[in-house]
Amino acid sequence: MTAYLFIDITIDADKVYDSLSIQTTGTQIKISDIQTKTMRIKGGVIIAHFNHIKTDTMNVTTGSANVHVTDSEVHKGMEFNGNNALIHFEKSSFNNLEMTSFISAKLNDLNIRSGLSIHSGGQLDARNITADTLKLVAGKSGNMKFQNTFVKKSSEFQNDGSMLLQFDGVLNGQTRMSIGPSQTKFVIRDKMQKYAIDAQSSQADTFLLNKRVVNYPLTQNLSAPNSIKLTNESPFNNNVNLSFE
Repeated sequence: MTAYLFIDITIDADKVYDSLSIQTTGTQIKISDIQTKTMRIKGGVIIAHFNHIKTDTMNVTTGSANVHVTDSEVHKGMEFNGNNALIHFEKSSFNNLEMTSFISAKLNDLNIRSGLSIHSGGQLDARNITADTLKLVAGKSGNMKFQNTFVKKSSEFQNDGSMLLQFDGVLNGQTRMSIGPSQTKFVIRDKMQKYAIDAQSSQADTFLLNKRVVNYPLTQNLSAPNSIKLTNESPFNNNVNLSFE
């Protein structure tokens, strides 16, 4: 069997293919200007670059990789399971984007028509993201940051570990936060009167609302069109900083 260190796939950009499937270890992959109904990449230690891709579904499974997706469209759904991967997605659109187990991820200029789901992971830098729904299940450690993020319908944040979590943007609909022993800062770029707040947590936890310490439990603006529910199921203390600007 011949081993290849580099794979560069150049095909007819005007043709729509049924599928593209690659399974490899220790190989550099570069795929540009392709239209396909399904795309599946599976490998060990790889470097993968996807540019100007149009596909219905995309599945990437890798143990350790550097994966870069830019200027691409995934019409139905993308699943990414990276374990020790480094991820960079930018200037692309997805219907659904599911990401699991990564060391570091950078997301920039993404339009997600349905849901963005992130499970585990370490370092996350997400900027200029629009999504119908957002679900974050954070890992035990790391730093996750969302900047200029607009969620249209609902969101959920679960963090049971020692995680630094920052969100800056707009959260529409129902937002659920289950926050563990962490430093958490949410800046909502909207009016406070538009959000009902239900905060039920440990009396030992610290809750800052618009830079002032608030005692648990707290309920207010119950008739507001959007809602934020905060709970703490962890036995450890945490610090939640929620501001409306």
